[in-house]
Formats: sequence, structure tokens, C-alpha cells
Amino acid sequence: MQSVTRFLEAKLRLRVNREKSAVAPVGERKFLGHRLLLNGKLGISPKSVHRAKEKIRQITRRARGVSLAQVIVELNSFLGGWLTYYSYAACRFELQCLDEWIQRKLRCYRLKQRKRGASIAALLWRMGVSAASASKVGSSGKGPWRLASCPPVHRALSTRWFHTQGLVSLVTKYDSFQHEMKPPYTPRPPGFSLRGRQESVIHRARVGVRSTTTPALLILSAEVPSSNGVPEPGITNEEMPPLATRTKARYRVFTLM
Repeated sequence: MQSVTRFLEAKLRLRVNREKSAVAPVGERKFLGHRLLLNGKLGISPKSVHRAKEKIRQITRRARGVSLAQVIVELNSFLGGWLTYYSYAACRFELQCLDEWIQRKLRCYRLKQRKRGASIAALLWRMGVSAASASKVGSSGKGPWRLASCPPVHRALSTRWFHTQGLVSLVTKYDSFQHEMKPPYTPRPPGFSLRGRQESVIHRARVGVRSTTTPALLILSAEVPSSNGVPEPGITNEEMPPLATRTKARYRVFTLM
């Protein structure tokens, strides 16, 4: 780190913040709440998840004295903006764990509102739990956080029940973000052939496209079969294969506006 700092400050005349700079493995450093995973994708840093949990703990404090519906409204307001910021990160597993933890916090909040064991048993019985299981949970000496993870409470205050109450599912919202980012799939009509169109695309890519209204950039990529039958990507215009091979290749042209 000292040699890098000396080069940046002496040679490039840049000022280095020594408190925030370090030489460490990629997974141990974070930038704007993100971290780089081993496969090169973006992920959420553990500190960001910890800060989000601290905010959720403040919203779901058991001594707040507000209704469960108000708590869910405040959670949705926070979780919607937080997840939008991390929508480009590969974090589905972390969001699934966070979803389960939030639901347990809300179950604990709901049981704490009932206070006494008889009231908890009556709540579970009204929500479909058998009388024996509800009575067993109500007579238990465990606290609300321990009771929030027992099977009868899970059956009564299930994920589907929270969905009916309006709670946002982080995994469902994340999947919808990923679906919106993918380009729409356009099926080819029957009898569609690319053989006659490939030469036209190659010619336009070589000659170039002139537009007086909107600038465009043409990028040509090809996958040409090699001698062993495995496609070789990355063929440029200078390395254009001969015509006999070109008719068997697949060419794609992307326009970046």
C-alpha cells in the first residue's frame, strides 16, 4: 500500500485517503454499499445488510404502540427504496434470508401485542391452528422472539398472510427488477431464414451507416465454426472469414443509441 500511495501522490499528484484505502482481497472491500464477488458480479456488502437490519429493528420495536398495519406501511416505504438501489446486485439469497428475518420480527411484534398466553392462544385458534397446538403455545414460558419461530405461529402468520396484509416481498420485487432488465424475446416467424440477410448486414457494417438525426454505433460480432466444430467468438472486421465460411456463421449487429 505504501508504494501505491507514494506513486499516486508523487507521480500523479493525487491525494490518497488513507482511512478508506487499503490493499485487500476483492471480497473484503466495499464501495458505495456494494462489493465484488468472485465471479465478477456486484453484491451487497455485509455492512449494508447490517445497517438495513438496524433500520428494520427501529421500525419493528415491540414497545412502539402502533398497529401492525402502520409498521408494514413504514417497512414497505423503506424496503422499496433500499431494494431499488441494490437492484443490479446479485443478492437473491441475501434477500431471501432478509425476508424470513423480517417476517419473524413481525410475528414477534404481533405476539407481543397480545401480551398474555390466553390471548395468544385465542389468536392462533382464530387463524386456523388447532386448539391443542394453540393452547400449548399460549402456555409456553418462552418469549415472543422464541415463539415467533415455532411451527404453529408459522402456520397462523404465514408468508401468504403477510402478503394479504400488504407486506412487500424482497425476493419477488427483486425478480421483477431482473425481468425488466432483460431484453424482450421476439420469436422468429415460421420459415424465417438469416442466409439472405447476413450478407446485407455484413455489407452495411463494413460500409458504415450515416445518420443525420441520431448517432449510432454498429458493433459486429461473429461466431464462426472452427475446424473442431467449436464456435470461435470475437471475430472482427479485419479478421472477416471468407465467403464460404461466412454463410455458415452467425452475425449480430447491435445499435447503441
